[in-house]
Amino acid sequence: MLTECPHCGKRLKIEDALAGQQRLCPACQSVFTVPPTPAGQSSPGGTGTKPVPSEPEPGVPGATAAGTRATPPPLPASARRRPGPAPAGREGAGRALDTLEARGVLEGVLSALSGTMSLTKLAFFAAGAAATALVVACLLWAAGRANPSVAAVILFLGLVGAAGMLFGVLPGGLAYLEHARRQGRPTGMADAIGFCGRRFHSLFGAVLLWLAAFAVLNGLMSLLNTSGEAASFVAALLFLPQFAVNLLLAVAVLLGVLLPCAIAVEGRGVFAAVPLVVRLVRHRTLQVLLHVVLTLFLLSILTTLTAGLGQLALLPTAATNSPSATGLPGLAHLGELLTAPVGAGMGTAGSMGTGSGGDLIRVVSLAIAALMLASLPAVYWVVSFTGYYDRFRLSGRD
Repeated sequence: MLTECPHCGKRLKIEDALAGQQRLCPACQSVFTVPPTPAGQSSPGGTGTKPVPSEPEPGVPGATAAGTRATPPPLPASARRRPGPAPAGREGAGRALDTLEARGVLEGVLSALSGTMSLTKLAFFAAGAAATALVVACLLWAAGRANPSVAAVILFLGLVGAAGMLFGVLPGGLAYLEHARRQGRPTGMADAIGFCGRRFHSLFGAVLLWLAAFAVLNGLMSLLNTSGEAASFVAALLFLPQFAVNLLLAVAVLLGVLLPCAIAVEGRGVFAAVPLVVRLVRHRTLQVLLHVVLTLFLLSILTTLTAGLGQLALLPTAATNSPSATGLPGLAHLGELLTAPVGAGMGTAGSMGTGSGGDLIRVVSLAIAALMLASLPAVYWVVSFTGYYDRFRLSGRD
Protein backbone atom coordinates (compact mmCIF):
# COMPACT_ATOMS: atom_id res chain seq x y z
CA MET A 1 0.00 0.00 0.00
CA LEU A 2 1.00 3.64 -0.41
CA THR A 3 1.17 6.04 2.53
CA GLU A 4 2.98 9.19 3.61
CA CYS A 5 5.34 9.85 6.49
CA PRO A 6 3.46 12.10 8.96
CA HIS A 7 6.71 13.91 9.79
CA CYS A 8 8.22 14.84 6.41
CA GLY A 9 5.42 13.93 3.97
CA LYS A 10 7.55 11.45 1.97
CA ARG A 11 5.48 8.98 -0.05
CA LEU A 12 6.31 5.41 0.96
CA LYS A 13 5.44 1.93 -0.30
CA ILE A 14 4.81 -0.41 2.64
CA GLU A 15 3.71 -4.04 2.76
CA ASP A 16 0.09 -4.56 3.84
CA ALA A 17 1.13 -6.97 6.62
CA LEU A 18 2.94 -4.13 8.42
CA ALA A 19 -0.27 -2.14 9.02
CA GLY A 20 -0.49 -1.00 12.63
CA GLN A 21 3.22 -1.55 13.31
CA GLN A 22 5.93 1.05 13.87
CA ARG A 23 8.39 1.67 11.07
CA LEU A 24 11.25 4.07 10.39
CA CYS A 25 10.97 6.62 7.59
CA PRO A 26 14.03 6.21 5.31
CA ALA A 27 13.91 9.92 4.46
CA CYS A 28 13.78 11.68 7.86
CA GLN A 29 14.60 8.73 10.19
CA SER A 30 11.46 9.32 12.28
CA VAL A 31 9.38 6.51 13.75
CA PHE A 32 5.71 6.41 12.73
CA THR A 33 2.82 3.96 12.94
CA VAL A 34 1.73 2.41 9.65
CA PRO A 35 -1.95 3.23 9.02
CA PRO A 36 -4.49 0.52 8.20
CA THR A 37 -4.69 -0.65 4.61
CA PRO A 38 -7.28 1.40 2.66
CA ALA A 39 -10.07 -0.56 1.05
CA GLY A 40 -9.18 -1.77 -2.42
CA GLN A 41 -5.48 -0.87 -2.12
CA SER A 42 -2.70 -3.41 -1.79
CA SER A 43 1.03 -3.34 -2.27
CA PRO A 44 2.45 -5.72 -4.84
CA GLY A 45 5.17 -7.88 -3.30
CA GLY A 46 8.22 -6.69 -1.43
CA THR A 47 8.78 -6.05 2.22
CA GLY A 48 9.79 -3.14 4.35
CA THR A 49 9.48 0.58 3.77
CA LYS A 50 10.62 2.01 0.44
CA PRO A 51 10.35 5.48 -1.08
CA VAL A 52 8.01 5.72 -4.02
CA PRO A 53 9.65 6.90 -7.27
CA SER A 54 8.33 10.13 -8.69
CA GLU A 55 5.77 9.96 -11.48
CA PRO A 56 7.14 10.57 -14.99
CA GLU A 57 6.63 14.05 -16.31
CA PRO A 58 4.67 14.03 -19.59
CA GLY A 59 6.67 15.15 -22.55
CA VAL A 60 10.03 14.86 -20.85
CA PRO A 61 12.51 12.90 -22.97
CA GLY A 62 14.10 9.94 -21.26
CA ALA A 63 11.02 9.04 -19.18
CA THR A 64 9.74 5.50 -19.55
CA ALA A 65 6.22 4.23 -19.25
CA ALA A 66 6.92 2.72 -15.85
CA GLY A 67 7.75 6.12 -14.38
CA THR A 68 11.51 5.68 -14.32
CA ARG A 69 13.99 7.66 -16.36
CA ALA A 70 16.28 5.93 -18.80
CA THR A 71 19.98 6.39 -18.22
CA PRO A 72 21.13 9.32 -20.40
CA PRO A 73 24.24 8.92 -22.55
CA PRO A 74 27.46 10.16 -20.97
CA LEU A 75 28.29 13.80 -21.58
CA PRO A 76 31.46 14.76 -23.42
CA ALA A 77 34.38 15.92 -21.35
CA SER A 78 33.91 19.56 -22.39
CA ALA A 79 30.30 19.56 -21.20
CA ARG A 80 30.88 17.93 -17.86
CA ARG A 81 30.27 20.15 -14.86
CA ARG A 82 33.31 21.03 -12.86
CA PRO A 83 33.08 20.81 -9.08
CA GLY A 84 32.26 24.17 -7.57
CA PRO A 85 30.76 25.65 -4.43
CA ALA A 86 27.64 23.96 -3.09
CA PRO A 87 24.39 25.65 -4.11
CA ALA A 88 22.71 27.80 -1.51
CA GLY A 89 19.70 25.50 -1.45
CA ARG A 90 21.65 22.80 0.36
CA GLU A 91 21.95 24.98 3.43
CA GLY A 92 18.18 25.16 3.58
CA ALA A 93 17.99 21.39 3.17
CA GLY A 94 20.47 20.99 6.02
CA ARG A 95 18.41 23.26 8.24
CA ALA A 96 15.29 21.27 7.34
CA LEU A 97 17.07 18.03 8.28
CA ASP A 98 18.18 19.56 11.59
CA THR A 99 14.58 20.58 12.22
CA LEU A 100 13.41 17.03 11.57
CA GLU A 101 16.05 15.62 13.91
CA ALA A 102 15.13 18.15 16.62
CA ARG A 103 11.48 17.23 16.14
CA GLY A 104 12.38 13.55 16.57
CA VAL A 105 14.22 14.32 19.82
CA LEU A 106 11.25 16.32 21.11
CA GLU A 107 8.84 13.54 20.18
CA GLY A 108 11.12 11.04 21.95
CA VAL A 109 11.05 13.16 25.12
CA LEU A 110 7.27 13.51 25.02
CA SER A 111 6.86 9.79 24.34
CA ALA A 112 9.11 8.96 27.31
CA LEU A 113 7.13 11.28 29.58
CA SER A 114 3.88 9.72 28.37
CA GLY A 115 5.24 6.23 29.00
CA THR A 116 6.43 7.23 32.47
CA MET A 117 2.99 8.40 33.59
CA SER A 118 1.79 4.82 33.93
CA LEU A 119 0.45 3.53 37.21
CA THR A 120 1.47 0.01 36.20
CA LYS A 121 5.13 0.98 35.76
CA LEU A 122 5.21 3.12 38.90
CA ALA A 123 3.53 0.42 41.00
CA PHE A 124 5.83 -2.26 39.55
CA PHE A 125 9.00 -0.36 40.43
CA ALA A 126 7.71 0.77 43.84
CA ALA A 127 6.64 -2.75 44.78
CA GLY A 128 9.95 -4.23 43.61
CA ALA A 129 11.98 -1.58 45.44
CA ALA A 130 9.92 -2.10 48.62
CA ALA A 131 10.41 -5.87 48.47
CA THR A 132 14.14 -5.38 47.92
CA ALA A 133 14.36 -2.98 50.87
CA LEU A 134 12.49 -5.44 53.07
CA VAL A 135 14.87 -8.28 52.20
CA VAL A 136 17.91 -6.04 52.80
CA ALA A 137 16.48 -4.97 56.17
CA CYS A 138 16.07 -8.61 57.18
CA LEU A 139 19.66 -9.34 56.12
CA LEU A 140 20.92 -6.37 58.13
CA TRP A 141 18.98 -7.63 61.15
CA ALA A 142 20.54 -11.07 60.72
CA ALA A 143 24.03 -9.61 60.21
CA GLY A 144 23.75 -7.66 63.46
CA ARG A 145 23.22 -10.89 65.37
CA ALA A 146 25.91 -13.00 63.69
CA ASN A 147 29.66 -13.26 64.18
CA PRO A 148 31.82 -10.87 62.11
CA SER A 149 32.77 -13.33 59.35
CA VAL A 150 29.18 -14.45 58.77
CA ALA A 151 27.97 -10.86 58.99
CA ALA A 152 30.42 -9.83 56.24
CA VAL A 153 29.06 -12.56 53.95
CA ILE A 154 25.47 -11.54 54.69
CA LEU A 155 26.22 -7.87 53.97
CA PHE A 156 27.96 -8.80 50.71
CA LEU A 157 24.98 -10.89 49.60
CA GLY A 158 22.62 -8.06 50.53
CA LEU A 159 24.64 -5.53 48.54
CA VAL A 160 24.83 -7.75 45.45
CA GLY A 161 21.14 -8.66 45.68
CA ALA A 162 20.01 -5.05 46.03
CA ALA A 163 22.21 -3.93 43.11
CA GLY A 164 20.96 -6.76 40.91
CA MET A 165 17.32 -5.97 41.64
CA LEU A 166 17.48 -2.16 41.41
CA PHE A 167 19.82 -1.94 38.40
CA GLY A 168 19.00 -5.13 36.51
CA VAL A 169 15.75 -6.95 37.23
CA LEU A 170 13.43 -3.98 37.84
CA PRO A 171 14.73 -1.97 34.83
CA GLY A 172 14.26 -5.08 32.70
CA GLY A 173 10.61 -5.33 33.73
CA LEU A 174 10.05 -1.62 33.05
CA ALA A 175 11.72 -1.94 29.63
CA TYR A 176 9.45 -4.90 28.85
CA LEU A 177 6.35 -2.86 29.72
CA GLU A 178 7.51 0.14 27.67
CA HIS A 179 8.43 -1.98 24.64
CA ALA A 180 5.01 -3.63 24.77
CA ARG A 181 3.35 -0.19 24.95
CA ARG A 182 5.26 1.02 21.92
CA GLN A 183 4.13 -2.05 20.02
CA GLY A 184 0.53 -1.62 21.09
CA ARG A 185 0.39 -4.88 23.08
CA PRO A 186 -1.70 -4.80 26.29
CA THR A 187 0.40 -5.87 29.26
CA GLY A 188 0.12 -5.67 33.02
CA MET A 189 2.19 -6.11 36.13
CA ALA A 190 1.77 -9.88 36.01
CA ASP A 191 3.32 -9.96 32.52
CA ALA A 192 6.30 -7.90 33.72
CA ILE A 193 6.79 -10.18 36.73
CA GLY A 194 6.64 -13.22 34.44
CA PHE A 195 9.24 -11.71 32.12
CA CYS A 196 11.55 -10.92 35.04
CA GLY A 197 11.16 -14.51 36.22
CA ARG A 198 12.05 -15.91 32.79
CA ARG A 199 15.01 -13.56 32.28
CA PHE A 200 16.08 -13.24 35.92
CA HIS A 201 19.50 -14.83 35.38
CA SER A 202 20.23 -12.53 32.40
CA LEU A 203 19.02 -9.34 34.08
CA PHE A 204 20.81 -10.15 37.33
CA GLY A 205 23.90 -11.27 35.44
CA ALA A 206 24.10 -7.92 33.64
CA VAL A 207 24.78 -6.23 36.99
CA LEU A 208 27.11 -9.00 38.15
CA LEU A 209 29.35 -8.38 35.13
CA TRP A 210 29.92 -4.78 36.20
CA LEU A 211 30.35 -5.69 39.87
CA ALA A 212 32.84 -8.43 39.00
CA ALA A 213 34.93 -6.10 36.84
CA PHE A 214 34.92 -3.42 39.56
CA ALA A 215 35.74 -5.88 42.36
CA VAL A 216 38.50 -7.68 40.47
CA LEU A 217 40.26 -4.49 39.37
CA ASN A 218 40.17 -2.62 42.68
CA GLY A 219 40.64 -5.76 44.77
CA LEU A 220 43.80 -6.61 42.85
CA MET A 221 45.17 -3.10 43.33
CA SER A 222 44.37 -3.22 47.04
CA LEU A 223 46.17 -6.56 47.31
CA LEU A 224 49.24 -5.12 45.60
CA ASN A 225 49.33 -2.18 48.03
CA THR A 226 49.50 -4.56 51.00
CA SER A 227 51.97 -7.06 49.55
CA GLY A 228 55.21 -5.22 50.17
CA GLU A 229 57.12 -2.20 48.97
CA ALA A 230 57.82 -3.54 45.47
CA ALA A 231 54.19 -4.47 44.86
CA SER A 232 53.07 -1.13 46.22
CA PHE A 233 55.41 0.62 43.76
CA VAL A 234 53.84 -1.37 40.90
CA ALA A 235 50.39 -0.35 42.13
CA ALA A 236 51.49 3.30 42.15
CA LEU A 237 52.61 3.01 38.52
CA LEU A 238 49.20 1.58 37.66
CA PHE A 239 47.33 4.40 39.42
CA LEU A 240 46.39 6.27 36.22
CA PRO A 241 45.35 3.10 34.32
CA GLN A 242 43.23 2.13 37.31
CA PHE A 243 41.65 5.58 37.31
CA ALA A 244 40.93 5.32 33.57
CA VAL A 245 39.29 1.90 33.91
CA ASN A 246 37.22 3.06 36.89
CA LEU A 247 36.14 6.06 34.83
CA LEU A 248 34.96 3.72 32.08
CA LEU A 249 33.12 1.66 34.69
CA ALA A 250 31.48 4.85 35.98
CA VAL A 251 30.31 5.65 32.45
CA ALA A 252 29.10 2.07 32.19
CA VAL A 253 26.87 2.74 35.20
CA LEU A 254 25.09 5.48 33.23
CA LEU A 255 24.84 3.33 30.11
CA GLY A 256 24.21 0.12 32.03
CA VAL A 257 20.46 0.59 31.70
CA LEU A 258 20.84 -0.12 27.97
CA LEU A 259 21.65 -3.75 28.76
CA PRO A 260 18.31 -4.57 30.47
CA CYS A 261 16.60 -2.58 27.70
CA ALA A 262 18.31 -4.69 25.03
CA ILE A 263 17.42 -7.90 26.85
CA ALA A 264 13.76 -6.85 27.05
CA VAL A 265 13.49 -5.51 23.49
CA GLU A 266 15.46 -8.26 21.75
CA GLY A 267 14.25 -11.09 24.00
CA ARG A 268 17.79 -12.48 24.30
CA GLY A 269 20.19 -13.39 27.09
CA VAL A 270 22.84 -11.15 28.58
CA PHE A 271 25.72 -12.54 26.51
CA ALA A 272 23.77 -11.97 23.29
CA ALA A 273 22.67 -8.48 24.36
CA VAL A 274 26.16 -7.22 25.29
CA PRO A 275 27.44 -7.14 21.65
CA LEU A 276 24.28 -5.27 20.58
CA VAL A 277 24.81 -2.56 23.21
CA VAL A 278 28.52 -2.33 22.37
CA ARG A 279 27.63 -1.91 18.68
CA LEU A 280 25.18 0.87 19.53
CA VAL A 281 27.70 2.74 21.70
CA ARG A 282 30.54 2.21 19.22
CA HIS A 283 28.65 3.43 16.14
CA ARG A 284 26.63 6.18 17.82
CA THR A 285 28.88 7.35 20.62
CA LEU A 286 28.06 11.04 20.28
CA GLN A 287 24.32 10.43 20.00
CA VAL A 288 24.34 8.16 23.05
CA LEU A 289 26.27 10.69 25.13
CA LEU A 290 23.94 13.50 24.05
CA HIS A 291 20.97 11.33 24.99
CA VAL A 292 22.52 10.69 28.41
CA VAL A 293 23.09 14.42 28.98
CA LEU A 294 19.56 15.33 27.87
CA THR A 295 18.01 12.59 29.99
CA LEU A 296 20.03 13.61 33.06
CA PHE A 297 18.94 17.22 32.58
CA LEU A 298 15.26 16.28 32.34
CA LEU A 299 15.70 13.82 35.20
CA SER A 300 17.01 16.57 37.48
CA ILE A 301 14.01 18.75 36.61
CA LEU A 302 11.61 15.87 37.22
CA THR A 303 13.28 15.01 40.54
CA THR A 304 13.14 18.61 41.74
CA LEU A 305 9.50 18.88 40.72
CA THR A 306 8.43 15.69 42.48
CA ALA A 307 10.41 16.61 45.63
CA GLY A 308 8.80 20.05 45.74
CA LEU A 309 5.31 18.67 45.22
CA GLY A 310 5.92 16.03 47.87
CA GLN A 311 7.06 18.65 50.36
CA LEU A 312 4.01 20.81 49.64
CA ALA A 313 1.76 17.81 50.21
CA LEU A 314 3.64 16.75 53.36
CA LEU A 315 3.36 20.09 55.17
CA PRO A 316 -0.44 20.14 55.64
CA THR A 317 -0.57 16.34 56.05
CA ALA A 318 1.99 16.31 58.87
CA ALA A 319 0.54 19.44 60.47
CA THR A 320 -2.91 17.86 60.80
CA ASN A 321 -1.46 14.57 62.13
CA SER A 322 0.81 16.01 64.83
CA PRO A 323 0.17 18.04 68.00
CA SER A 324 2.97 20.45 66.99
CA ALA A 325 2.26 23.60 65.02
CA THR A 326 3.85 22.48 61.77
CA GLY A 327 4.27 18.75 62.19
CA LEU A 328 7.91 18.87 61.05
CA PRO A 329 9.35 18.16 64.54
CA GLY A 330 7.52 14.87 64.44
CA LEU A 331 9.55 13.78 61.42
CA ALA A 332 12.73 13.96 63.49
CA HIS A 333 11.44 11.08 65.62
CA LEU A 334 11.08 8.65 62.70
CA GLY A 335 14.51 7.12 63.39
CA GLU A 336 13.65 6.75 67.07
CA LEU A 337 10.36 5.11 66.15
CA LEU A 338 12.01 2.65 63.75
CA THR A 339 14.61 1.60 66.36
CA ALA A 340 12.22 1.49 69.32
CA PRO A 341 11.24 -1.91 70.76
CA VAL A 342 7.96 -3.35 69.59
CA GLY A 343 5.11 -2.09 71.74
CA ALA A 344 7.02 0.89 73.11
CA GLY A 345 4.92 4.03 73.29
CA MET A 346 5.80 7.02 71.16
CA GLY A 347 3.22 9.38 72.53
CA THR A 348 5.62 12.10 73.61
CA ALA A 349 5.04 15.68 72.59
CA GLY A 350 6.28 16.33 69.09
CA SER A 351 5.91 12.76 67.91
CA MET A 352 3.55 11.91 65.09
CA GLY A 353 0.68 10.55 67.11
CA THR A 354 -0.17 9.22 70.51
CA GLY A 355 0.18 5.46 70.06
CA SER A 356 2.68 3.03 68.56
CA GLY A 357 0.05 1.60 66.20
CA GLY A 358 -0.82 4.98 64.70
CA ASP A 359 2.85 5.97 64.51
CA LEU A 360 3.69 2.79 62.64
CA ILE A 361 0.89 3.37 60.14
CA ARG A 362 2.09 6.94 59.57
CA VAL A 363 5.68 5.81 59.03
CA VAL A 364 4.62 3.12 56.54
CA SER A 365 2.35 5.58 54.72
CA LEU A 366 5.15 8.15 54.53
CA ALA A 367 7.54 5.52 53.20
CA ILE A 368 5.03 4.47 50.51
CA ALA A 369 4.46 8.07 49.43
CA ALA A 370 8.21 8.75 49.28
CA LEU A 371 8.78 5.55 47.32
CA MET A 372 6.11 6.44 44.77
CA LEU A 373 7.60 9.91 44.28
CA ALA A 374 11.10 8.45 43.92
CA SER A 375 9.80 5.90 41.41
CA LEU A 376 8.84 8.60 38.89
CA PRO A 377 12.43 9.68 37.99
CA ALA A 378 13.65 6.06 38.03
CA VAL A 379 10.89 4.94 35.67
CA TYR A 380 11.57 7.89 33.35
CA TRP A 381 15.27 6.95 33.15
CA VAL A 382 14.47 3.40 32.01
CA VAL A 383 11.61 4.39 29.70
CA SER A 384 13.74 7.03 27.97
CA PHE A 385 16.56 4.59 27.19
CA THR A 386 14.10 1.90 26.12
CA GLY A 387 12.61 4.28 23.56
CA TYR A 388 16.06 5.26 22.33
CA TYR A 389 17.13 1.63 21.90
CA ASP A 390 13.83 0.80 20.22
CA ARG A 391 14.37 3.60 17.68
CA PHE A 392 17.90 2.35 17.03
CA ARG A 393 16.55 -1.14 16.47
CA LEU A 394 13.85 0.04 14.07
CA SER A 395 16.36 2.06 12.08
CA GLY A 396 18.13 -1.13 11.08
CA ARG A 397 21.44 0.75 10.72
CA ASP A 398 24.75 0.03 12.42
